[in-house]
Amino acid sequence: MVYIVWAEALIIVVFAVMIMKGLFKRKPAATPSADDAPKRSGPPSNHPYVQRSLRVDVPRVESKIIIIDIDTKRFKALNQKYFIGYIENINLTGLKFSSEYNIPIQENITISLHFSLNDEDFDLHARMARKHEELSSSAVVYGVEFIEVSEKNRERLARVLYQLQIVTNNKAL
Repeated sequence: MVYIVWAEALIIVVFAVMIMKGLFKRKPAATPSADDAPKRSGPPSNHPYVQRSLRVDVPRVESKIIIIDIDTKRFKALNQKYFIGYIENINLTGLKFSSEYNIPIQENITISLHFSLNDEDFDLHARMARKHEELSSSAVVYGVEFIEVSEKNRERLARVLYQLQIVTNNKAL
């Protein structure tokens, strides 16, 4: 019986020494660097939470927006209706704009956007993705996802967004 007590005491002392010397401390995981990231050769991830390109804020660029198609008979009268919106930010996959016009977003809506960025005119088709009504004003904010963008338009848009991002970064410095 005495041997058991001594053995338990010895085990406790050994563990106490090991704890004091830090042998049971967890080693912090190595912080990943940019070199550790997997190299991507193909298109970006299609996961809905992965933003596929950098969003660039723009100073309320005016856009003429035309409703091309609404999937529901109830709102077919809105087809070919146009209104003015103001682009707030944009990337290669879509944009965010605000407008005084309130569109029933729960329907499948395709729109055409006509706007100019850095003296380049764009005419792009998009699908309405989300809507947020501002409480502080009568403006409604919409998120749209570009559809059927030609490679030429995508390259032009990428070039303009890159130029805008450089200007924005230089102003921040």
